[in-house]
Formats: sequence, C-alpha cells, structure tokens
Amino acid sequence: MAKIQSSILHLRELEELDLGKNSLFMEIPSDIGNLSNLSSLSLGKNKLTGGVSASMEKLNKLNSLDLEANLVTGEIPFWLFDFNQKK
Repeated sequence: MAKIQSSILHLRELEELDLGKNSLFMEIPSDIGNLSNLSSLSLGKNKLTGGVSASMEKLNKLNSLDLEANLVTGEIPFWLFDFNQKK
C-alpha cells in the first residue's frame, strides 16, 4: 500500500495537490497543515483512515477539499463547513 512521502509536506509554496486514486493507506498526515499555500487538496478514492487532521484548519487558502471514498472516521470539524470564513 502507498503512503504520502514526507518530502511533499515540505513544499510550502505548493498550491494544488492531487493524490486521488493512489491506493494511499494511512492516516492523513498531522503536518499537512504546513502546506499553507494550498488552495486545492484532493485525497479522494484512497484508503485514508483516522480522522481529519486538526492541522488542516491552518490551510487558510483552501477552497477545494476532496476526501470522498476513504475510510476516514470521527466527527467532521466545524471549520470544514465554511471555507469563506477562513479567508
């Protein structure tokens, strides 16, 4: 099973990240919030487990998030419901 390489999480200027349909089997990395310039994050159609990483709340420029068809569990964080409020 594939995992997100930690080196990706150091690309601070990255604006779009599409890792959909990659058979990723892991939790959403806790330091994904370090990608502060992301406007689009697609992690759909993998096998991601656990909850939505709290660090994702730091993604202030995010306006598109795809987590469909994963194994994510737990409560949906309130901040996911209003991207406009974060800007």
